[in-house]
Amino acid sequence: ILTTALPAPVLNSAYSATISVTGGLAPYSFTINSGTLPPGLFLSTNGSLTGTPNTAGTYQFAIRVTDNFGAVAVANYTLSVGTGLLSLS
Repeated sequence: ILTTALPAPVLNSAYSATISVTGGLAPYSFTINSGTLPPGLFLSTNGSLTGTPNTAGTYQFAIRVTDNFGAVAVANYTLSVGTGLLSLS
């Protein structure tokens, strides 16, 4: 899995990211291995993470990719859903 970090999502804003892989034999299949995606985001079997996050917070999850031969790789991610606003003090 080449994608080591994902862009930060913003609360109630459209989000799109793609998990990239190398090696193995296509086609690849992506699933959530553990943890929870931010509510409103979905992982497709082709590695696209899309949707509109609707709950602020920090979410930890692992994505598993399986190639055509059954070889597996897993990567851990943390996404913090925020408002996108800076607070001044």
